[in-house]
Amino acid sequence: MARLLASKGYSDVRPLLGGFDAWVEHGYPVEPHAGAAAMPAIVPAVQL
Repeated sequence: MARLLASKGYSDVRPLLGGFDAWVEHGYPVEPHAGAAAMPAIVPAVQL
């Protein structure tokens, strides 16, 4: 995602290990997209 944003002209982006799920898991703020339906609960993947 960081690579895609950079290609679109955003300059202050960094990849996040674990992606969006890791962001939410750490309690960082998120905002719903305007007009977006309610998000289902995020369930961590089962570790094998």
